[in-house]
Amino acid sequence: MLSLLAIAATMNVMAAINIDAKAKITISASGAESSLILIQSSDLNEGWNNGYCGEIYDLSEFPLALYVQYGGKNYASFGTKDLTSNDIVLAAKDNGASEYTITVSNATNTTPLKLMFGAKEIPFEDGTYTLTAAELAAATKVASAAVKGICNNYDKLQITGYAGAQLEVLNYADKASVFTETVAGDNVEIDLETKGLTANTQYFVKLTPAGETAKEYVIKYKPAVTPANP
Repeated sequence: MLSLLAIAATMNVMAAINIDAKAKITISASGAESSLILIQSSDLNEGWNNGYCGEIYDLSEFPLALYVQYGGKNYASFGTKDLTSNDIVLAAKDNGASEYTITVSNATNTTPLKLMFGAKEIPFEDGTYTLTAAELAAATKVASAAVKGICNNYDKLQITGYAGAQLEVLNYADKASVFTETVAGDNVEIDLETKGLTANTQYFVKLTPAGETAKEYVIKYKPAVTPANP
């Protein structure tokens, strides 16, 4: 889920740009609910354009997760400045319900965009629509690999499902490299306190699996606090 840092950054971006299309999309079923934000604008900055802090990295943590499929990734929030297709493809995790409700709210659309849930088109305008379990299943693709801890304050980086990937952590401001290494196994925990990072500072993370494009994230390093002796 988005951290407070990411939400604040989102609000700042939204206030500063000219928006061509935007909407909040919500899916609900069996008491569970998940929302995402869609934005299209030629003014979007690097962060939004690359989906930083918006990628859903472990769908098993959500009883119902709505996301955008784009560029081989699943995004919990999504912004782009060069969407060439007319379709934005939505998908969600199946939580066993027989019917799902999709709500579009706060929609603005000056470009000919369409929302697609699998093969079902949903108008890019305020409204409520229903999906059957079969329609949901046809559009659902759950990723198994996970990178945990992204977009949160933490002292350790946990990487699951990316053995052999190249990991690089860089300064956020100037993208200077802080450290690089190869992920040694399928379940790896990297203690960031030993890597020379500065406390309470934002960093840029690149994870590049063999033969794939880099997965990119923004993190904020916060060392663990050792309780004082009584």
